[in-house]
Amino acid sequence: MVSRLGVGALVLGWAMFSAVAGVASASPYATQVVSYTAGSNAVSGYADPSTVLGSPERYTGEGVWPGDVTMFNGPWGTDEVVSIGAGGSLVVAFDHPVMDHPSNPYGLDLLIFGNAFFDDPLYNGVAGGISSAEPAKVAVSQDGITWYDIAGVFGDDLFPTQGYTDTSGPYGSDGKTPSDFTKPVDPSIAWTGKSYGDILALYNGSGGGTGIDIAGTGLSWIQYVKVYQDAGDTWSAEIDAFADVAPEPATMMLLLGGAVTTLAIRRRRRKMKCLLVLVGLAGLLGATGSADAAPYNLSGHWVEVDYWAGSGASETIVVIDWNMTNGPYVTEAHGWGYRWEDTAYVSDALAAIDTAGALNLVYGYQGGFLLHAFYSDPDGDLHNTQSPNDYAGWWWMGDTTDGGLTWIESQVGIKDKTLAHGRIEGLNMDSGAWTGATLTIPVPEPATIGLLAAGAGAILLRLRRKR
Repeated sequence: MVSRLGVGALVLGWAMFSAVAGVASASPYATQVVSYTAGSNAVSGYADPSTVLGSPERYTGEGVWPGDVTMFNGPWGTDEVVSIGAGGSLVVAFDHPVMDHPSNPYGLDLLIFGNAFFDDPLYNGVAGGISSAEPAKVAVSQDGITWYDIAGVFGDDLFPTQGYTDTSGPYGSDGKTPSDFTKPVDPSIAWTGKSYGDILALYNGSGGGTGIDIAGTGLSWIQYVKVYQDAGDTWSAEIDAFADVAPEPATMMLLLGGAVTTLAIRRRRRKMKCLLVLVGLAGLLGATGSADAAPYNLSGHWVEVDYWAGSGASETIVVIDWNMTNGPYVTEAHGWGYRWEDTAYVSDALAAIDTAGALNLVYGYQGGFLLHAFYSDPDGDLHNTQSPNDYAGWWWMGDTTDGGLTWIESQVGIKDKTLAHGRIEGLNMDSGAWTGATLTIPVPEPATIGLLAAGAGAILLRLRRKR
């Protein structure tokens, strides 16, 4: 029987899970265009407001001058940014409250992405200034009716977008590791006169964006954002996306630790229980996640991605769940990202992932079927489908668009299954069951931290109520 404590932990766990990781139904990006009015001097051709929904651009210039979006090469496609213009405005909404969270880095709660970029006057990758910074005013609201202006901060300004953390140069197109669009740049960095490599290090994994602190409005949360320009403006701002800043897990754990310590001091009779909670939580946190894996949000669903392969505007995540019961190997699931242009198949993704890293695959039937998958993951665990009987199990293949709640079984082989942008592909060794029911998606570490923290919080709340 589930105790009231267990129920409380589950309820609080779900709340923390959503707030920290933005999983399941909550997207870290704006999900709805409420209204759009093009200004009198809005740039022709840049009038599709739906371009601001979802993730900021990582790759731009397809078919003309393709390349990674970097701090020196901003997004400029008509399907990538929308133009505001004099007297124009854009209102978007999130599918959840954007919180003024005490654990948000640098006190910033919201990020707005434009198409400004660092000026490179000598074409040597050294920032001389900021180009295409065409400021738009920003206002926020809880209900879309009453608005509060953000003073002194403008959309389409610092900091320029950086799509990948490992693009080799300011105009490169070889990035594989996505930046974090929910992590702001430290607003105090000195970037003028710095090289691309130096500024990339200062970004520290961030994807850029203009940081907004909503605390000055007196609101504890907002759900609507408006960018607008005055009628007399002689420029037109371009907007790419909006993102909810993710709280720092380490800070949240320190806050939780402080709460545990305080309660232990106040209630000496329960001191040992509180210490056990803290010790148990620390042990669990030390065991979660892969050493080099990174969380990535694909179409509103977070997945822990071990590494990326390929390049292009379309992206998928391929999950392999070993799920083996007939060998001494680790059976957990792992995910890999793949990007492509035009048309690609599951076999293309697997081949690129195989080539790019430590995953090794063996095929049969002229490459039409997967026989074996060997992987030594970042934690040093070995995943292997090899057994004395090569056909002790069969691979099941399917896809999901709801984060793994529902899997659609594939009716074709890996060479014939077409990839779709934003859809997760999955394969598992089901040892005769031949179903997607046991195919699990690897959950990122922040989500695990949120659940563990909330569970501990529920225990502490229970102890406190017994006083």
